[in-house]
Amino acid sequence: MSGQYPRITTGLGKLTPELWDRLMDALRFVETDGYKLAQKKPETRYPISVGSPVVLLSITNAIESVNPFQWTYGWSEFVLDGGQFVAKEEGRTDLVEGYGRAINTEERLNVQSGIVGYGIQSITELATATPQPIPSASIVPAVLVRDVTDEVLRPVMMPATNALVISCGEP
Repeated sequence: MSGQYPRITTGLGKLTPELWDRLMDALRFVETDGYKLAQKKPETRYPISVGSPVVLLSITNAIESVNPFQWTYGWSEFVLDGGQFVAKEEGRTDLVEGYGRAINTEERLNVQSGIVGYGIQSITELATATPQPIPSASIVPAVLVRDVTDEVLRPVMMPATNALVISCGEP
């Protein structure tokens, strides 16, 4: 029912003439301009983290970041199809404008003086442990989060455990 909407002059309980006018204004907006909202890219509607979509990533490459033992990752979006991971048709990647390289939450505490992770402390007392980047073609879940610095959507990988190269000292 677009165009003219019926008016009421007498309310019924909480449905007052003023509330009716507001409802008709909202209906008019949806019918005339609401389609513009549907045309927005879904990812532009997400705030910094709440409600961010979970995606499956296939790692394409790793570049060591400014901090040692931390990497940023190239990625492409994958889906689960019949029990198999396949590239999503017209899926997102870090090469598409508006998306950034992925980061791994498991690596965020790694520093030059040592690495952090489950059970790492007991290993590093006896040996040298050097973490490795997540290998290419690994499939990892991630949450798309808007980076407040450069305004891109950056996948933040749910903890993906890095492989370690362990070197033992001389006995």
